[in-house]
Amino acid sequence: MVWLETEMTAMLNATFENSTKVRDFHLCALFYRHTPQDKPLEHVHLDFYELVIVREGTAIHVLEGTPTPVGAGNVFLIAPGERHYYDNPHDFGIYNLLFGEDL
Repeated sequence: MVWLETEMTAMLNATFENSTKVRDFHLCALFYRHTPQDKPLEHVHLDFYELVIVREGTAIHVLEGTPTPVGAGNVFLIAPGERHYYDNPHDFGIYNLLFGEDL
């Protein structure tokens, strides 16, 4: 398992912006804090699930074009191939558990 607690890094940008990258992990746990300065970045993961646990704050999660308000305590699963992004974040911090079907 990989654990990262950091602001967005070049590695994360490369991982999430390029949806054609091949997954090279079995389980990855990340913490990310979205800020109002972040531009919404729609993306898709082709070969892993993303379990999201909202630790703090609020945002709008747009999944396949459908906006849903999310906030502290929410938990949801994003399946491979689902396009999504966060908009209008306010003190928004999330844990992401990334895993493939092989886990």
